[in-house]
Amino acid sequence: MKKISKNLQINLVKIAITLLLFVSIFDPADQILNIKVPVFVCIWVIFLIFRKKSIKISNPLFIYLLAFIIIIPSISILRYIIFNPITEEYLLYLWFCIKPLLFLSLLIILCDYKIDIIHITSKILLLFSISIFAVFILILTGFDLFESNIINLVYEKGLIQRIGFRDYGGFKLHYIYFVTAPLLVISTAYYTEKVLSSVGRIKWKYLIFLIITFLSFFLTGSRNSVIISLVTPLLVYLIYSKTKIKSYMIFSSFIGIIFFYFRDAIFFMFSSTSKSNLGRLSLLGDYIRELEIPSTFLFGQGLGATFYVSVNSSMQWIAELTYLEIIRHYGMFMGGILILMLLYPFIYYKRYSDKKYLLIAYIGYLTMCITNPFIFSSSGMIMLSIILYPAFTRLYSQNNKSKDLIFSNHKVV
Repeated sequence: MKKISKNLQINLVKIAITLLLFVSIFDPADQILNIKVPVFVCIWVIFLIFRKKSIKISNPLFIYLLAFIIIIPSISILRYIIFNPITEEYLLYLWFCIKPLLFLSLLIILCDYKIDIIHITSKILLLFSISIFAVFILILTGFDLFESNIINLVYEKGLIQRIGFRDYGGFKLHYIYFVTAPLLVISTAYYTEKVLSSVGRIKWKYLIFLIITFLSFFLTGSRNSVIISLVTPLLVYLIYSKTKIKSYMIFSSFIGIIFFYFRDAIFFMFSSTSKSNLGRLSLLGDYIRELEIPSTFLFGQGLGATFYVSVNSSMQWIAELTYLEIIRHYGMFMGGILILMLLYPFIYYKRYSDKKYLLIAYIGYLTMCITNPFIFSSSGMIMLSIILYPAFTRLYSQNNKSKDLIFSNHKVV
């Protein structure tokens, strides 16, 4: 009976987590359904009310979450409010910053129940890919996207931010910016590994899934999507291949062919004459101007501080160069710690011996984050939860000798 009760509890948590993942991917701004926070709270309520045994959290996981979610942001907020007035706008922005970080606390539940959400996430992302692919089919058939009530809805509510064309030196692509499209690097790496490791009919099934995911990722049209969608499957193939010399030759040949035939487009992507790149170069100058101030460089301006962005001629809370944004907010000391925490999986890479494709996906995601501020969003916390799960579950299983923080009846004992 206890076993049935526990299984029921785990299934309820899985259903709630699946719903949270779905909402985070399809409704990132939480403006369509407005259930992201209620679902998150529901997961914790189910876990805490029905949990009968003590909850064990390994010391490293506890310290990681405490520093990432509470200590570092709190010190940064304190620095801001000491030197600046607290306004209603600031409090709203603060909630916007802190709310996604709380999602990372679900790692406690995932590790306790041994729920690996990579499989669930990949299935939801496959559905997301099919949706993206369907939109592009509508475009190719000449359909006016804005005649669709559904597309108008998701456009207005934040899932789609831009619709148009991208011209990379004469190579034109339809450009539809889906906010959570960077997460497709997960399913791209996942289904590539499945294709390489499976045999028979199921291999063909995964191959179809991979093609759909890859094409959807590629067709979203941003520089990041185009480059990372191409490189990710190749790197996964390279890592898992048993014949390394042959793999390196295939990898090099493919990269060489792509570079030769699309060299003009590639040069244009990184050209300083590109309007998008000009904007980022201007933004880089803005960050350098701010970080030349010693106190800002060392201690940051504080979470929520605005700065002048010359390309928009306005004061902004946050801009696109993520890692410089971390230093601007937190300073070199705390910001450096935060960046090292993001690199935690690479420090303990041996724990990913059976999931190397996850590290490839994470490299791709961190690369995309260089010029896009989505790592501290709810979708970014999904990525981080997926990536950190193998490290902390393996650490927990191998670390029985070390002391654990035990929560009994929801109180530290």
